Amino acid sequence: MTMFLTRVELYGSHQAGDDYTQLHAEMEKRGFSRKIKSDNGRWFHLPAAEYWATSDTLAVEQIRDLALAAAKAVGYVPWPGSIGSKDCAVIVALAPSLSWNGLKEAA
Repeated sequence: MTMFLTRVELYGSHQAGDDYTQLHAEMEKRGFSRKIKSDNGRWFHLPAAEYWATSDTLAVEQIRDLALAAAKAVGYVPWPGSIGSKDCAVIVALAPSLSWNGLKEAA
């Protein structure tokens, strides 16, 4: 199982804004989670606008394209977009091993 850590930045939007709320829903539809599971089975919330995904079949570019499709579904296009567009950026990393500190535990 390949693991991916993804960040989507919606330029000009606030983390708590409606655009991010819609983005979270679109990302979830595409198999992304805003939580991550530790080695001991406990779940933790990821930082704002970061997502976790796993796949046996998709490459990093395909995960990126899924995230871009979610951003486009809420009206954002990759920077630099056309004049008047709402711009976004996406970065995806293969994540075979992660370490964290300070993430809040999920209920």
